[in-house]
Amino acid sequence: TIHRSEGRVSWTATATSKAGVTATVRGKIYLIDFYVAGVPLRDGRYLVTVGHTYTVVAYLDGATTAPQYVYAAPDGVTPHPAGPKMTRIGKWLWAIRTSITTSMDRKYENWTLGVLEGKTLHLIQVTLQR
Repeated sequence: TIHRSEGRVSWTATATSKAGVTATVRGKIYLIDFYVAGVPLRDGRYLVTVGHTYTVVAYLDGATTAPQYVYAAPDGVTPHPAGPKMTRIGKWLWAIRTSITTSMDRKYENWTLGVLEGKTLHLIQVTLQR
């Protein structure tokens, strides 16, 4: 059986052998539409390292127009929508490379990145690691 919700897909599979032994396997995945690729997620925040460059990805089902990357802002400050357009990397996948600079590390540990889809700003929370 498969159960779907807006943010998660879970499943259960049960099999019985000819000898009558039954085994059940369960699993789930969380669906994230906007994320930093290849980066661990802890408490809803992506853990990024100062001085490294990352790929920000947006999955936009049905999108035909490139979303716009929004430059980082410290937590509590809305990122200003003045960044470049993202590049299509799949049917509805868009991506852009962004750097976590040493100047970001001078005052704040927690930052917000953004993706602007039409007039909707989607926020991505990151925490800087040294």
